[in-house]
This record gives sequence, structure tokens and C-alpha cells, in this order.
Amino acid sequence: MILTVICSLWLAHSNPPDEPLQEIGVSIPSGQLIVPLELANAQALSGLITRNAIIDVFKSGETEPLVESLRVLKLSSGEGPLFGALVPENLAGSLQDVFSSSKLRGAIKTNMSGATQFHLRNKFKPSLLEIPIGD
Repeated sequence: MILTVICSLWLAHSNPPDEPLQEIGVSIPSGQLIVPLELANAQALSGLITRNAIIDVFKSGETEPLVESLRVLKLSSGEGPLFGALVPENLAGSLQDVFSSSKLRGAIKTNMSGATQFHLRNKFKPSLLEIPIGD
């Protein structure tokens, strides 16, 4: 009986109390920002992406991507899956307008993909922009 009480007390005090999890910091490269990215297939992608991924972004009904090799982060959200995209600071305003369209879809690429390339044809002139990534 005494052994049972001692073991119970030992087990009760050996487990640390539940502590709130600390957020994992994200290092954003200089000249880059993270902007919200709405995707029509976010629910499906959420099951495949644990923290971050590289995706191609397509407009609904088009075969050529708007953005190739876009670096995205899975963000926590109580309302469903939400992703953030790493973009150049000088394009962040325009890209927020583009990325807020719920008609966009994402396709996951390998981690060995090249630099991000934007193929945008909207209020600013068509561009092909490569973002160098370095450690």
C-alpha cells in the first residue's frame, strides 16, 4: 500500500505541468515580406504541408502558373487553413491584391525548385522576376 502511494506521488510530480507552446520564429530575408495567400484548394494542401512548402500558383482555368516556385508558410488559423507567401517588398502591395483572389490554386513542387518567378499580367506591366534565395 505504501509503495503504491509513493509511486503515485512520484509519477504526479515527475511530469512537468503543461506549458504553453512557444511560437517558432520565422526568419524573413531582408527585402522580403510575408503576405496572405488565399487558395481555393487550401484545405487539400493543408493536409500535405506541415510548415512550409514551395508551390506553383495557378489562376482557375489557366494552364500556365501566375507564380512558379513560391515559398509559402502554413499559418495557424481558427477558420481554416491559411498560407503566407514570401514576396519581394516592392511587389507586396500588388501581390496582396492578386493573392486575395479565392480563384487561385496551388500545386506543390519539390524543395529543389529554383528561384521564385512571377508571371503577372494585371495593372502593372507583365514581368518575370527571380528572387534569389540564400542562406
